[in-house]
Amino acid sequence: MITNKLLLLILSGVILLSSCNLPVGQASGFYGPQAWIDTPLDQSALPLAPVLIVAHGYDPSGVALFELSVNGAVANTAAPTVANGNLYQISESWNPPASGNYTLTIRAQGTAGAWGAPASVSITVGLTLPTPIETSTLPITPSPEPTITAGLPASATPTAPQVAAMRPTAPPLPTNTPKPTSDAVTFSHSVTNKVLKVGGCGGPTSTTINVKITNPGRVQTVMFYPVFHAQNGNVSVVDPTALDANGTGKFKKDIAIIDSPRTENLTLGSYSYHFVALDGNGKEVGRSNDFSDLSITHCKATKTPTQSS
Repeated sequence: MITNKLLLLILSGVILLSSCNLPVGQASGFYGPQAWIDTPLDQSALPLAPVLIVAHGYDPSGVALFELSVNGAVANTAAPTVANGNLYQISESWNPPASGNYTLTIRAQGTAGAWGAPASVSITVGLTLPTPIETSTLPITPSPEPTITAGLPASATPTAPQVAAMRPTAPPLPTNTPKPTSDAVTFSHSVTNKVLKVGGCGGPTSTTINVKITNPGRVQTVMFYPVFHAQNGNVSVVDPTALDANGTGKFKKDIAIIDSPRTENLTLGSYSYHFVALDGNGKEVGRSNDFSDLSITHCKATKTPTQSS
């Protein structure tokens, strides 16, 4: 895992917020902290390997503890690792014992002792789905149309019009009803430099992420959720940050790497990330797909030969 000090070298200008992608609604009968699972996503198919579980919790009075259950059995309890105002985070690595289907459940306990509503995702670990049979390659023998003789003398052969008249009338096709106009928030984005370089070779050390959304009237804040995947296999969740408003429905974020000798030993890798749109009450009103088009690599500066005197 990369250290917090190293994360400060990688991302600059990150502002910690007091609110994030709060879940919409909460199960009735629960009045404690809200909790939700950021990763893995529901219905994910994963290899038989350690699973990174990232969850958040929110409570005005604070979150004291998270509880992780697997298939209904408590697997671990732990205190939050990150706190931004009233928003708390936990990051755990869970080792599935075998291939199969699992339900991961997280809930949070407030500082007053009350537990909040559980949040769950279902995942499949290490199972290979069967390859579907391509029916188009199978030979298809048409069934002969049955001879219809009802209502005719036994010796009579029905004519084509008589056969057509005795066939049942097909029900009318359903009318296509126009779909109502969607008020969903959708995202499009671009990255000015997809590969950032360290090592003093003159390569780009900064990039700007531009995001454009639909239905901007519903959105007050767009959050940026990066996860760093190091080349050595470690995964680190970076604190989420808000993008800067850049016009109606437009947001951006400048990311810079400090190119100095201290970055020579920087763990290199790539970022996966997604965006979450929040309304004025901090409620999630839209979430983008995951992207992985930003990486950090190392390059060597060309040294000028020293002239002899």
